[in-house]
Amino acid sequence: MKNRHLTTFTFLCFIAFSLFGCASTSTPRTGTPAQQLIQKGITAEEGGQLEDAETSFRQAVNLSPLNWETQWRLGVVLHKQQKIEESVQYFREADRLWPYSPAISWLTASLRDLKRFEECTTAAMRWSMFYPKLSKPLAYWGDCETRAGHYETAVRVIQQGIEIENTSSLQYLLARAALLNGDAETARTAARRGLGFNDSTASEFHSGLKYYLIYSELAVGNMDEARRLYADQPGLGIETEPVAHGWLVGFVFPHSLAEQAGLRVGDVITHFNSLSLQNGQPEISNLVGQVGLGGKISLIVRRGNQTLDHTAVLLLEKSRRANQTAQSTPADSMIPSVVLHNVDVAPARIAHGMPFYISVDLTIETPTNDKEVPATVVFAIKREGQVLTRETIKINVPAQQRWHVEKEVPRAAGDPGPYQVMVEVTSMGITSTDTVSIEILPAP
Repeated sequence: MKNRHLTTFTFLCFIAFSLFGCASTSTPRTGTPAQQLIQKGITAEEGGQLEDAETSFRQAVNLSPLNWETQWRLGVVLHKQQKIEESVQYFREADRLWPYSPAISWLTASLRDLKRFEECTTAAMRWSMFYPKLSKPLAYWGDCETRAGHYETAVRVIQQGIEIENTSSLQYLLARAALLNGDAETARTAARRGLGFNDSTASEFHSGLKYYLIYSELAVGNMDEARRLYADQPGLGIETEPVAHGWLVGFVFPHSLAEQAGLRVGDVITHFNSLSLQNGQPEISNLVGQVGLGGKISLIVRRGNQTLDHTAVLLLEKSRRANQTAQSTPADSMIPSVVLHNVDVAPARIAHGMPFYISVDLTIETPTNDKEVPATVVFAIKREGQVLTRETIKINVPAQQRWHVEKEVPRAAGDPGPYQVMVEVTSMGITSTDTVSIEILPAP
């Protein structure tokens, strides 16, 4: 009923805009200076002159701030120039002015690129509400739920997308989410279905789907089939992305060699068989392929402020956790660690005097059987290296589980400009820190 009222209101606003002009979504008439700037920006963008397009769209925004198109087009050219953080504010404003605009799709993609996965899920949810017959919003929604660690929700959302449009990409997303959720049967079925596609995009997901099938077969005890598949495509069982010092581990799949070797989400692999991986070069998958089946791999990993050595042999053996869930790991194989998965500040651009929130997802791993581990969390706000405020809280964190901690700052103080928020977590004598940038804006 609520969605129907919202749709009715938007439709009435559209009629009012068509007949009389709706104040919240005004569009400059043809020939006005704002419309001329929009056309100039479009021409520049089509010609690849993104800086000129940005200048034109900024001028159009200044002349016509209530026009959703100018806000959206400025966001697009900023995104194309990798100014993704700044583009978000223009996509948000365009979406506010006209919810049916294409800005919501760009906003969702930008939030995922920025690894702001909780915000991404919210944006994708709204996108799917306005476009309920499209599978793409559900694909983004499910992907961001997976990356946020909400595997059960991700499975449900992606399955809804498959009901609308069955594609290799959605089966890929479902296989990953289900495998991480500990549902090997669903993961295996999705991987097999995904590998059965012959469409133009199927090849893009073939390698990943095959890995998911391998570890799904391993999880359900089909060792012969898993080894047969693995012989053609050996791998560690991780998904990574390039960072300045190597490859950041985004997922560690259950029953994989990476898990058995002790790799964890948030680790940065800096060396592969003594070869430096600075700036994410070369790709780990290519290096694994060069080693080949049965070869031994030595990895140097940075975990927080620790440097660790891991080894793996590219042969599948029976999983040491075959009867455990995807989230559990044998305690006797663990290296004590404090891992910060994600530090976030919302909003990142804060008006002076307004509240904001600092949050962190963390995992404390211990070789003991303790259910909870004491930890000290420090929230500090810095500017130009100087600590301006510092607050310490003591909490008990469930061991071997991802845990969310949030801190409200009731009032943003200080002169307008850039600041840094530092989060420091200490447990078992191990300290991990992470820092994010924020901006305090002048008082409204």
